[in-house]
Amino acid sequence: MENRKVKIMPYLHEIENLKYIIKKIRSKKDRFIVIHDYLNITDYFFIFKNFFYKRKIKFNSKLIFFNINVMNVFNHYLKKESSGIDIFYYKFFEKIRSNNVNFFLHHENNIIEKAIILGIRKFIKKTKIYGFFHMTNPKNLLNHEYTSSNAFEASPKPDVFLFNSNKYKSIFEEKYPRIKGFNFPALKQMYIKNAKNYSEQKKNKVILVILTGDINENKFLLNLLNEPEFKNYQFLFRQHPFFLFDVKKHYKGSNYIMTNDDSLSSKRFLNVGAVISGYSGLLVEFSLRGFPVGLIYQKDSIFKNPFDHTEIKNYVAINSKEKLIKFFKKPLFKKSKNNFFNLKKEISAKIFK
Repeated sequence: MENRKVKIMPYLHEIENLKYIIKKIRSKKDRFIVIHDYLNITDYFFIFKNFFYKRKIKFNSKLIFFNINVMNVFNHYLKKESSGIDIFYYKFFEKIRSNNVNFFLHHENNIIEKAIILGIRKFIKKTKIYGFFHMTNPKNLLNHEYTSSNAFEASPKPDVFLFNSNKYKSIFEEKYPRIKGFNFPALKQMYIKNAKNYSEQKKNKVILVILTGDINENKFLLNLLNEPEFKNYQFLFRQHPFFLFDVKKHYKGSNYIMTNDDSLSSKRFLNVGAVISGYSGLLVEFSLRGFPVGLIYQKDSIFKNPFDHTEIKNYVAINSKEKLIKFFKKPLFKKSKNNFFNLKKEISAKIFK
């Protein structure tokens, strides 16, 4: 990679001071790309035209799932769908039409990612797409994977899959034999290697609360913390980087401070007595550093467990006030081996051939 020119296309969403950020990015055009600089009024017209076209589509045939016709559900969500950023990305690649450009993407198998891949395949010649699996892989979060080997073959996907853990690589290789996968440095989790671990001697009543991108999940968590039994604790709320949740609207107490600190190895986080959250891969990262971790989930919702496949045991699943009280009084402390993620920086030369 040393002799290759690299440009970054940031995903700008829920960003404060957006105009200032874009101005700074545009001042460094040799390193960054802003997709809106490549679009014109005709492209925006196409995007809105596509939105209204989709709203008028109605499927009258049956869509059978477990012997139930779910076509009405499909049509319901089709009407609610807005004009997404996926079309922006597709039009962007139509504009640049460059050759001999390789792409390094996060791999979450989501709609935006598929739109990017479709745009690249159609408009960019002589290219290779690298998909980086950077997160955790709950068994119940099915969108990360493909429904079958046939679906894997047919779906827009990267040419090469890069995994942050050998365990996830093995899972994908077993399910999809034709996948081209490699172990790759866990860029998101690399800080764990040099970060300080939790000290059991600290009896700190400050609890780190990691808010997720799921509104209902955050509401449930804060409703638990609104109970009077927790008024003597201090909470440190960390926002999701792509979703700013309105804490004041849903949390009644004043015993908290907010943080948007992205440095997970900072002293602010090191001094907390325990960590709680809904579905978040950060729970796995804190557990690998020895922190007592509580995974909050709702009984009537799909249980997305970031600890699936990891064999990590030092966490507690919590779905009630009583379990949360017990966890705060005596947090589970159990050291884990922090070798689940690929924390070595070596990169196989075979990847980029």
